[in-house]
Amino acid sequence: MQQVKELRYYEDGKRRPYLHLVDGGVSDNLGMRAILQILEEVEALRLEGVPTPLDHARRLALFVVNSLSTPPLDWDAKQSAPGTLEAHYAPAAPVRLMNAMSLQTALDLLGADAAHIAVYSRVILKTPSAGVIQRRMPDDAAATAQQLFAVLREFDAQGARLIWVETPPDTPEWEGVRDRLQRAAAA
Repeated sequence: MQQVKELRYYEDGKRRPYLHLVDGGVSDNLGMRAILQILEEVEALRLEGVPTPLDHARRLALFVVNSLSTPPLDWDAKQSAPGTLEAHYAPAAPVRLMNAMSLQTALDLLGADAAHIAVYSRVILKTPSAGVIQRRMPDDAAATAQQLFAVLREFDAQGARLIWVETPPDTPEWEGVRDRLQRAAAA
């Protein structure tokens, strides 16, 4: 009976003219983390010239929903689906989000041959290559949000061909930064 009452909420076509369906619900994409980390490692190996099982793959499609944990509740009153109107700056170079350990592993694999890679991380990373551009991400989410797009533009201006960013903490104060980075990485 409760489900019938909940469905009646959508009967008012004048107040709620649109219905947006989200496969699996809007949730944190925890299941994607392992897949993304593996893909990051495969990409680092590929850049190093090491054969990987994905070398012959032509395309790989991943569908990720907005991981906003407190979504607006008026979706059904708007024509556009959540997250489809807001555009954020996306750098010319592809953006890859990685945890600190994956960043260091990728830099270690590439060694002195790493070039045209920009890294934005909270941890201090070591690399023997002078061709890696490094900027330290503030430990404070608000400060990071304030400078994020300026840093990405700076990386573009310096000719970065690949931008690696340390994935921000999975806490509410970092939610906006994570969302902006995910959009930049998806662009």
